[in-house]
Amino acid sequence: MKCNTQSVENDRLASDLAALGYPGFSYLTACSKRNPAEVVLSALQVANLESRLAEALPWVLLQYPDLDWKWLVSQAKANELQNKLGFLTNDPSCANIKRARVESSS
Repeated sequence: MKCNTQSVENDRLASDLAALGYPGFSYLTACSKRNPAEVVLSALQVANLESRLAEALPWVLLQYPDLDWKWLVSQAKANELQNKLGFLTNDPSCANIKRARVESSS
């Protein structure tokens, strides 16, 4: 039986989100906690991301507003994922992120 790579990636992301404290995956056994920016980038790289995982990404951005945005943006650009990142950050639930970033840079 061949292992489905997409399924493994989605399972790993679910575990990563559980480790970050996402309530929707509290039933999962979490591994070690990864950098939230790395988790977001990993999710953006998955071609067929499960909807339950995509729905969790705004939560990560809201819970970790101080994540390494410079690194995340540069890695998204390097991997041609800037449109996906832009789409994610334009989600109405992420409006508070932009406000917080503007206020912290002032």
